Amino acid sequence: MTQNKNIIKYSLLEAFLKSAQEKDIPSLVLIYGESFLVKQTFKIMSCFILEKDKQKFALEILEGGTVSMGDIIEQVSTFSFLVSKKVVAVKNIPLFQTQKNSTDISFSSSDLDRLMDFIVKGIPKNHYLILTTSLVDKRKKIYKTIADKGLIIDCSVAQGARKADQDEQNAVLQTIAD
Repeated sequence: MTQNKNIIKYSLLEAFLKSAQEKDIPSLVLIYGESFLVKQTFKIMSCFILEKDKQKFALEILEGGTVSMGDIIEQVSTFSFLVSKKVVAVKNIPLFQTQKNSTDISFSSSDLDRLMDFIVKGIPKNHYLILTTSLVDKRKKIYKTIADKGLIIDCSVAQGARKADQDEQNAVLQTIAD
């Protein structure tokens, strides 16, 4: 199996951003895995895309379980009068979850198809969509579309008892403690 160049581990993000220029960053980013690492990665990505002083005007955060797919697409497609760049972040988006709370909005297959069509047609220039979630299903068509057209940052931590898994767990704990 070949490694997709659009999928990187959280530990390689700093090196990727140092070597990448702003034009190399796709307008779609999916961040998944451990919540602490997802938050840190989101902060790093949003600061890389936007200057810190413009974040309050150019960054819009939506909660995934309470917003519809139409609202997400509309927010990304809407141009801002104040800034040239716009980042729409959808936190905890339920793209891959099958069980939902009765109060959360779940995405139907037609919603996912709308999102995939939007991704394939292209996100407007200088607009970015950052999606965060805890779990992904790499077999789903939406995952493959995001991997093809965007950037996926894997913030998952190995859960096993092997030496390599425990070393990775200890490294993450050390990062959190620092």
